[in-house]
Amino acid sequence: MWAAIRYRRAQALVLVLLSAMVATCAVFAPLYQRSLQQGQLRQAVNEASVVDTALVVRAGRNPANPDFGSLTLAQNVPPGLARLYDRGVGQMSQPLDLIPRKGLVPSPLTLVARDGSCEHLRIAVGRCPSAPGEVMVSAKDLTAWKWPLGTTFESAIPGTDTPGPVRFATLRVTGAYEVVPDPAYWMTEQLDGKSGTFITVGQDIVPALDDFVTNENTFKGWSEAQATLALPLKRDLFTLDNLDRISQTLADKSIPSGGVAGALVSTQLPSLIEGLRVGQSRLAVIVPLLIAQLALLAVAILLLVAQAAVEQRRPEVALARLRGRSREGAGRLVMGELAITTALGLPAGFLGALLLTSLVRWFLLPPGVPFEVPWQAFAAAGLAAVACAVAIWLAARPVQRLTVSSLLRRVSPERTRAVG
Repeated sequence: MWAAIRYRRAQALVLVLLSAMVATCAVFAPLYQRSLQQGQLRQAVNEASVVDTALVVRAGRNPANPDFGSLTLAQNVPPGLARLYDRGVGQMSQPLDLIPRKGLVPSPLTLVARDGSCEHLRIAVGRCPSAPGEVMVSAKDLTAWKWPLGTTFESAIPGTDTPGPVRFATLRVTGAYEVVPDPAYWMTEQLDGKSGTFITVGQDIVPALDDFVTNENTFKGWSEAQATLALPLKRDLFTLDNLDRISQTLADKSIPSGGVAGALVSTQLPSLIEGLRVGQSRLAVIVPLLIAQLALLAVAILLLVAQAAVEQRRPEVALARLRGRSREGAGRLVMGELAITTALGLPAGFLGALLLTSLVRWFLLPPGVPFEVPWQAFAAAGLAAVACAVAIWLAARPVQRLTVSSLLRRVSPERTRAVG
């Protein structure tokens, strides 16, 4: 048999190439589909802003939770979801009304204490607040209002309008800041940009003030302060394999034990995942449909070439029959030779599909797409082997029904057909 294959090297090479093409098309479809889905996910995650992928926990102090810090909100994050996020950035805030200069109407502003703010601000004058009641103002406000360092402001603490004397907070200016842009840290928080503008409060038009920056100890005892914890997503851990698990975790609204009652956990990840699912469902239809046409064409050409090879082997089949082989035995002789030749191309086709997919990942898809060989690729390789075997069987089947005299003819006798 191997001698016969070596004798017809050109024909054997064509069969090997055709079977390799069939295997390449069949295996490349699931590999390419998986790579496209991973590329779509990586592109969507990398292009999404930090705000769109962050997990935000918000809660306001109330009589039931009178004095908790921003980092306490981490207990409200489900453990399964917390593994996908980095350490959060906590913030305490409280709107206040301050009189920027004697004789003016109070202007609204927001007092903000954000973790690590001093490392993300450029201190123009003075120093960062370190004690309760110390604040930094924006450099624009400091220049516009000509506040010297050490200027103090008094404001009523919200939530102290209960029976009894109203509590006031004394805020002392220790420095001035300039915001250093960092979307990964500030997210939606905007401290400056309001200085020099005017806003309407009731029926009055008052000058706007930039936010005051302080430390979290200033809010001790403030019963209406707002706490926020923003956790950035670990984008490398966001994969197709854990997409369903992430969706199930996001749908779980239960509050872990020890969490702050009434805290709101929100994220825009469900919208991002829904968009990914729509794109993946389309890829699951388009990619196999396109590549299947090329695979069927390769199988059809393989069948034609195999039929031509069988026609060349008619005298060999007749000689085998004369030597005592049965019809099925003589047919298996031809099928075995063609099947071995075709089988040599299947592993080459599998490796070719892997190489082609790697080239697509390197040059066409976004960075970060992993190299994967899903189980569908092995199933597709088995399907390609079955398709090649069926093509060989269909090509070799006619010689089993011919007589020895018909096999010895170079041209098969023409059969009469009845017209019905």
